[in-house]
Amino acid sequence: MILRRTILVLSMFGVAAEDGRAQNRRVDIPVVKVRVEQTGSAVTYRYRVVHSAITRLPPITGLRLGLDETAAEPRDSVLGVEPLGITSPPGWKGEIHPYEEAELWEIGWSGPDNGITPGHQQCGFTVTVPRPSNAYLEAPYTLYLSASWIGGVLEPDDSTAPCESVGPTVRLTAPAEGASVSGIVDLEAEASDDVGVVGVYFTVDGEVVGDQLTAPPYSFAWDTSSVTPGPHVVGVLAADADGNGARATSNVSVRTDTTPPHLSVSAQPASLWPPNGNLVPVAIALSVSDDQDPNPAVSLVSITCDDACNPGEDIVDASTGTDDRHFQLRARRRGAAQGRTYTIKYRARDAGGNLASATTTVVVPHDQRR
Repeated sequence: MILRRTILVLSMFGVAAEDGRAQNRRVDIPVVKVRVEQTGSAVTYRYRVVHSAITRLPPITGLRLGLDETAAEPRDSVLGVEPLGITSPPGWKGEIHPYEEAELWEIGWSGPDNGITPGHQQCGFTVTVPRPSNAYLEAPYTLYLSASWIGGVLEPDDSTAPCESVGPTVRLTAPAEGASVSGIVDLEAEASDDVGVVGVYFTVDGEVVGDQLTAPPYSFAWDTSSVTPGPHVVGVLAADADGNGARATSNVSVRTDTTPPHLSVSAQPASLWPPNGNLVPVAIALSVSDDQDPNPAVSLVSITCDDACNPGEDIVDASTGTDDRHFQLRARRRGAAQGRTYTIKYRARDAGGNLASATTTVVVPHDQRR
């Protein structure tokens, strides 16, 4: 007897539509595919269950055909042609359950606890009926995974590969096993497959980071400041068009980055003459480097001035808090004073949060001897 269940459990990757049915069909969601074979008047429907390699879901341990229990309002089975018989894969048990109130049938299979694990698929689920029925080609289904289940609608099985087909070949090329890393680290991988790689993901400690990559080069810039210092496992997952998957990992150690960036700045021009009160364009030449972060963030902190300067009028087009390297300074100074000095300060921050500051000056001299 196939037990009817009423609890709604959504897949951790599923996206429910208005009718409650899981609509996400990316490579991280398991699917059921079907192909049809006709012998005489009888028709056999062959079902292939594909469990994605790009998933954190547990093994698939059951399949129910004819009803999607994750729908907001599950209906009765749509299978209206009585099966002549069913077959099951080794280790699985199948059952046909007739509805008492209508000429409808449900078909279910239950498997071992280790079932269909991520990155693998299972064939051998077949149903033979006396005449063709679109319901067996387009029926909703429910997949059982430990304490949760996922619903969907059958898809055509266009694959020519057997269930035992070889999955992708994938290799994590960087970082190396045992590497000590900090700052921004490039995760890099190579993947190939006889039928084509359709998705590659990078992981850190089993959690996917970044987006799905569908074409080489396969790389992701990992900010190690997002994890605690110490040992971590970085990995790559790849899936092919047949649903087969493969993964590779490296153990790395994330160390604390305590070294600030190196920052130097200079202004051109560094002296404004004559002191005629005009605004003069100033450009900043800036050099920044860091032993861990290839691209430290740079920002203009402040521009200050002495000699009775009026910043609102004498400093123009300067945008503090941004990497602004072009602005205008007024060539003005008091005649009785020693001249005017504009002090320009920049700051650099690396991925580890370390800061460095540097300043430069632009002067309006009292005379050309200074």
